[in-house]
Amino acid sequence: MSAGSHSSVAPRRQLGLASAIAAVAGETIAVGIFLTPAMMAKSLGSPFYLLLVWVIVGILTVCGALTYGELAARFPRAAREELHHAVSRSAMARSAARYVPELRADDLDGSFAGVRAQAVARDGSLVDDFVFSATERALHVRNAPSPAATSCLPLARLIVDRVPTMPRP
Repeated sequence: MSAGSHSSVAPRRQLGLASAIAAVAGETIAVGIFLTPAMMAKSLGSPFYLLLVWVIVGILTVCGALTYGELAARFPRAAREELHHAVSRSAMARSAARYVPELRADDLDGSFAGVRAQAVARDGSLVDDFVFSATERALHVRNAPSPAATSCLPLARLIVDRVPTMPRP
């Protein structure tokens, strides 16, 4: 290539398994290193126990990263969107503005991202609705699509309607 020519090759935007593992592990380890060591050392009382806890948490972090990597590979569009929201406050604000039109990027406070458990069906699909199961003496809400949904009145009505049909001890 001559000195006067320009290349129009752009890097590919692709999140692979290794990148996903590095991102999750890096964030988790950074939180552990910068926010909690003094508190952990004080409560554990021994350097041995402190190192043991860090090793165990490191192993759990790798397992979590592998899980996120598998979810990202299974649902690449959702993974790209979540990653974009994590690195771009304005992208997050644009998405959230679908629900709160007045919301702007300046309204968002930089903070740690929340994590919500996601139910996955046996066939690998994401469960986006309530899942109930009943045993002889209990009604279990196994999936609620939103933490706020657990306090909504229609859900309360459904539970109240089912409870009287259950046998009493």
